[in-house]
Amino acid sequence: MKTRTVAGAVDPESIARWENEGGDIRQRAIPGLNTRVEYLYRDAANGRSFGAVVFRGSATPEQLRRLRAALISSDLLFADQVGLASLAPWRRGEAVYDENLDHEYHELVWPPRATTVEPIAPVTTIQAFLRRVERRARDNWGQGVSSEVIPW
Repeated sequence: MKTRTVAGAVDPESIARWENEGGDIRQRAIPGLNTRVEYLYRDAANGRSFGAVVFRGSATPEQLRRLRAALISSDLLFADQVGLASLAPWRRGEAVYDENLDHEYHELVWPPRATTVEPIAPVTTIQAFLRRVERRARDNWGQGVSSEVIPW
């Protein structure tokens, strides 16, 4: 993933001023920060592939609570159904599918973290990602895997 660090993206004085005006900063998004979501594919033999995506904006505690509630068993999702690239080696053409080991589930590494790393275009927000996950959860995550992958 191509990323770049933005020096001085978070101004401590503006955060202090914002906190004084709005209350407990732990309950709100932090200005100038983005959210890094790490995820992995783990097959039944414990083979692992890791990935990450950076969304514009920092996630609030309420957004993280909603995200966790929408995931399968609090940490699983179907990456392809929410626009994340599949990390499964057999889906990327790096291995042959093994019905005894392979599946479509991806695991979110918890919790997502605030970062000054800039998202890669096209830019999407943590709120847009949350809406996508919640929509799939309302649909019980469907039965198949979508071919729609958004190149975050």
